[in-house]
Amino acid sequence: MSLPTTPLGFSHSLHSSTSAPSRRGLRRLARLAALTAAAGLSLTAATASAQQVSVEAAMGVKPKRSDAPIDQPTAEELKGATIKLEKFGNGSGYTVTGRDGQTLRQLVDTTGDNNLNEFRYFQHGLETYRETNTDKDPRIEEYRWMNTAGTRWGVDRDGDGKIETWKRISAEEATSEAVAALASGDAARLQALMIAPDDVQRLGISGEIAQQILKRAADVPGQMKTALASRQIDRTTRWERFDSAMLMPVLIPAESGKASDDVLVYENVTAVARTGKQDVFLNIGEVIQVGNTWKLTRVPQPLDLNSQSVTDGGLLLQPTMGAAPTSIAGGLTPEMEKLTTALQQLDTKRPSFADGPQKMTEYNVARARLLEQIEEAAPSRDDKMPWHQQRIDGIAAAALLGAYPKPLETLKALEEQEEFDEFKPYLRYRRLQVEYGSRVRNAKDAEGQREVQEWYLGELEKFVRAYPKSEDAPAAIWELGSAYEMAGDVKKAQGWYKAAADAYGDTIPGQKSGGAIRRIGLIGEPLQLSGKAIGGGQVDLSQYRGKVTAVVFWTTWAAPFAAQLPDLLELKKEFGENGFEVVGVNLDGPQAPVDQFIKEQQVNFPSIDSEAGGTDGPMARQFGIIQLPTIFLIDREGKVVDNSATIEELSRKVPVLLLRRASR
Repeated sequence: MSLPTTPLGFSHSLHSSTSAPSRRGLRRLARLAALTAAAGLSLTAATASAQQVSVEAAMGVKPKRSDAPIDQPTAEELKGATIKLEKFGNGSGYTVTGRDGQTLRQLVDTTGDNNLNEFRYFQHGLETYRETNTDKDPRIEEYRWMNTAGTRWGVDRDGDGKIETWKRISAEEATSEAVAALASGDAARLQALMIAPDDVQRLGISGEIAQQILKRAADVPGQMKTALASRQIDRTTRWERFDSAMLMPVLIPAESGKASDDVLVYENVTAVARTGKQDVFLNIGEVIQVGNTWKLTRVPQPLDLNSQSVTDGGLLLQPTMGAAPTSIAGGLTPEMEKLTTALQQLDTKRPSFADGPQKMTEYNVARARLLEQIEEAAPSRDDKMPWHQQRIDGIAAAALLGAYPKPLETLKALEEQEEFDEFKPYLRYRRLQVEYGSRVRNAKDAEGQREVQEWYLGELEKFVRAYPKSEDAPAAIWELGSAYEMAGDVKKAQGWYKAAADAYGDTIPGQKSGGAIRRIGLIGEPLQLSGKAIGGGQVDLSQYRGKVTAVVFWTTWAAPFAAQLPDLLELKKEFGENGFEVVGVNLDGPQAPVDQFIKEQQVNFPSIDSEAGGTDGPMARQFGIIQLPTIFLIDREGKVVDNSATIEELSRKVPVLLLRRASR
């Protein structure tokens, strides 16, 4: 069996680590591997010899990418860890195992040519990141993220540490990578995410649509300059989440005539980021799947949601422009074809946020009118339906941004049409949201705000009773339950939560409603809670029995949590020696800057890593979390004494709970 004989595969690590002990350790590791192979030892004998290699030396191999989510134990945590030389397919390599039995690193020769060429990094026992040298030179060419770290697989052809192409990247990760490229001012990094002529050719997109897609994706440096000119983005900007007007990607079939193959598309995509303490909303527009990668069709541009901003609807979901039958359902009559051509031409001139609210309003009105004309020209009811729904969505979205005149009158008029009765629930829910926003903006004082809230809750109740089977019913009932709970009417809130949990238990709102019932009933009950800790290891609330504990549900982006955090840390400092502890439950989504936040804010309490789903994930659903932070206060016996404590309440109750036990 061949064993690694040279330090070739370590060369990338030496450049990224300036630690002298790590360099000496790596040289020692390489020399030992060479001696073992030269002696022709068996795997068993080599394994025994490998014990001479220090764990610290192998752990000194560092990834080239700073965003690699990996375990990085301290020297104290590495005590008891082991290193073992073992076989991997046709080759061999070293595995470092922590004292808890979880794998930390694997340094592997996969080909059996005596050169370490693959470097595997782990987090919580799962491989999350890998760097691979695919040829004979000493440079890394491929970077992969996997398991809880996502799906990215990037290729660095020239080995300069920069990814030129992607073998795999999700739509969400593409927007995250784009935000990172903007923050670093790296046009080449952004270019790797953009749709290219060969992508368009591969999908079989041709004609004017192909030209318009490529036109939008052109001049990356120029578009980047425009984005950065807003001064909303700097080197501190971090991606937080992916938003889209669509709940899921849509498939445009090859039969539509827009491409020679089926195409998957997200439309109206927005990336939510954070610069300092400010939220930044970036208009991504249309994102298209090409093989295993998702490609951007324009450089993200910052939005101003308080004025004229609007998201980009894209091109592929616009009506087909080629010749079409005159009366077949789903096809285009000559009059419809003429109107859809005008619609597409209008969309190519879509104003940007810099053009002002008047231009945006004019555009939205013109677009709605064209959709109405296409609907009127359609020969059958089935032909009219998609245009009718497009018009509803466009008017509602523009209204929420304040870029449509008299939207309520228009939506109410559409709601009264009898031809599309099945759209009424869909339309009414969106009309209610638009009207609620309008009334809130126009309320003059706190009493006015209260009246608006009462009106909205009454309308939501009418909606769910009238349309219990509509797709929006679960979300509406969850809104009712959470609104009544926030208003202090817990009994009414529980009633609505139960209705959602019983009728819609397979939906996220239904599951969160069941969790809210569980949370409300926690008072006086023991709380069981455990999970993987951010930074490694496990957090189990049972370990804190005998202490007074605050369990805090938090995210990096929740401004109320950030504002209250200093006071929470001060309480921990003041009463920690007397038996007060804080345990966090983080509800951030994937790739949120959690580690950075913890470091910058000097968070010194352990937190459970929710790992997936964010505020709709398993932890949030388990307790029906409706606001952040949510704080549970637990007494020394492990029972919940408060399921929605404020910092002020903690400052009063914690000393009392500590004294009760001390006096026994």
